[in-house]
Amino acid sequence: MEKNEFVEDGLREMEEILKRAEVGRIALYDGSMPYIVPLNFLYKEGKIVFHCAWEGKKLDIIAKNPHCCFEIDEFMGEVSNHHDTLCHLDYDSVLAFGKAHIENGEEEKLRFFQLLHAKYKELYANLYLKVA
Repeated sequence: MEKNEFVEDGLREMEEILKRAEVGRIALYDGSMPYIVPLNFLYKEGKIVFHCAWEGKKLDIIAKNPHCCFEIDEFMGEVSNHHDTLCHLDYDSVLAFGKAHIENGEEEKLRFFQLLHAKYKELYANLYLKVA
């Protein structure tokens, strides 16, 4: 069977968008209502990792129902006309479906925290230089 270049290129493009994005949104379901919340995240080794408080609604829901959806979007250009109205935004987005897992291993938590720190330090290095 031949490799599907279209799929491979699409996966590569989605991974690049995930690496660049600053904020993602996790969508959860508590059994009665959907719950979506923005958060800082890291895409590494085919996984999406986020850091949050030790307790709260996200973790309560994940403990009961780990099924989730994760979304990021990236504005790609100018606002353009649609039916003579300036309202069309050009953007790319990525949706990922899976199960959330609460990491309890101290070494793994530290490793991911260091990777998150490196990602945001790099993204905002110029901002820090301008403020200082």
